[in-house]
Amino acid sequence: PNPFPFTPGPETRSAATSPRVGEVCLRSDGRGGWSPDERVPRCALQPDPGSGVDIGSVAFAGVLPYKQEVRALFPVLLSCVLLWACPKGPGVPAEDATGDEVDAGGVRAYLLGTRAEGYDIALNPPRVASLEMLAEPLRAEMLIVPLDLLGIPWTAFEGPQNQPTVLPAAWLARVIELEEMAVASGLPIALAMTPLGPAWDALAPLADDASGVLTQNPLWKPYCHDPADDGDPARWRNAYGGFAVWAVKRFQPAWAILGQRMNRYEENCGQAAYDSLLAYASEAHERLQALEVSPTTVVTVDVDDLYGYPRKPGRCVTETPEQCLAGREHLLNAIAADVLGLESYPAEAFKHLGGQPPDWLDLVADVRPDLAAVVAGTHLPGLRIETLSGACIPLWEGDEDTQRAWLDQVLSTAASRGMAWVAWTPLQDPLDGAVVASCPCFGDGDVCNHLGFLGASADELRLEAAAGLWQFDGAGRSGGEVWHALLATP
Repeated sequence: PNPFPFTPGPETRSAATSPRVGEVCLRSDGRGGWSPDERVPRCALQPDPGSGVDIGSVAFAGVLPYKQEVRALFPVLLSCVLLWACPKGPGVPAEDATGDEVDAGGVRAYLLGTRAEGYDIALNPPRVASLEMLAEPLRAEMLIVPLDLLGIPWTAFEGPQNQPTVLPAAWLARVIELEEMAVASGLPIALAMTPLGPAWDALAPLADDASGVLTQNPLWKPYCHDPADDGDPARWRNAYGGFAVWAVKRFQPAWAILGQRMNRYEENCGQAAYDSLLAYASEAHERLQALEVSPTTVVTVDVDDLYGYPRKPGRCVTETPEQCLAGREHLLNAIAADVLGLESYPAEAFKHLGGQPPDWLDLVADVRPDLAAVVAGTHLPGLRIETLSGACIPLWEGDEDTQRAWLDQVLSTAASRGMAWVAWTPLQDPLDGAVVASCPCFGDGDVCNHLGFLGASADELRLEAAAGLWQFDGAGRSGGEVWHALLATP
């Protein structure tokens, strides 16, 4: 029997856009086959005479988010690209805003995405789930929903089959808000989860309820916790697997991100602890595979860390990035997932190298040729940024052209590798980039005071806060023009 319903709604969130006249409409039979579907309104069942099979303009009545459907479709899309069988694409231009080809056949198979996150200096913690960066018209075709911002009620998932009977009310209320936000976006989603804390040196915070207020305790387990040292090493690993299953059943995402930038735990805590924590993501992957309908699972790695950036004593000090990667690529061997997620925020690395290596993402993706890859997160600042290190010196000296060059490389890599999606985060500066760029040397006000309070971690926020393809006031940078052109072409 076909487990995929044919009426896409909030629960299924089809990845396809609304069909248009002249498109070929297919539906899945649930067993890897596709056939014309007359139930899709406003669709012609045959392409225009003489136009060839316009497979690039297919609208799908079946439900695309789940990996069984995507895998069934992938050979069709691939043959479309390789054989140039697609004179028209699904709302995608053959060239970008500057005339550069997006793909060999003029077809963009990947979705443009972002993470639904904002930054509010008046809140603690300041990172919040938000759809503001999507703006109108929508600037994205898929959305990463940040469940990881809420912590995990670890102790609630210790029961039978690691499914909860009671959850912290304040935490659950925030989860429901995320669900509503995901539905409101109308986009296919990747649900972001991770067993790691935001500094990649501890387990994710323990979420709880204190008089109706969500609390997150980052110290519930020691710094650089190694589960192998616990009396029951599988206890919290199983809890995480149960948590992932519970979350996927609620959100029904197209993709489930089960661990984020996992190799950063090795950087901070060593190989043994990293191996133990990577097993948490593997446990979640295995449990999701057992579901009747499972999402495509993703585990992401920090590309820059694999190349040895930021540089630190005792690690890749005199080696080239390629040499450092060769010594660290074994960290990817035990990743169990359907897709390898690449995250790269390479400002410091590119500053050190004096340019952008053309194969920055490809070399890491090539380490696991058995896995498909996506760009699960990236950005690069679009203006010069100052920092304070004894005296005012530039933290980053790039500009819009530098940012645009990196965006071009990311999109080119996505096209050449047949990626399902690319996420640029943030799409819009979450803070006033002009102020952030000048703090603390010339700027003033609340933003600079906030950055000063962050201490050593302020530089990372500076690089992020000015990395949008759109500025804080909504004005577009040149990279935003490319992104918009890809989205807007009928």
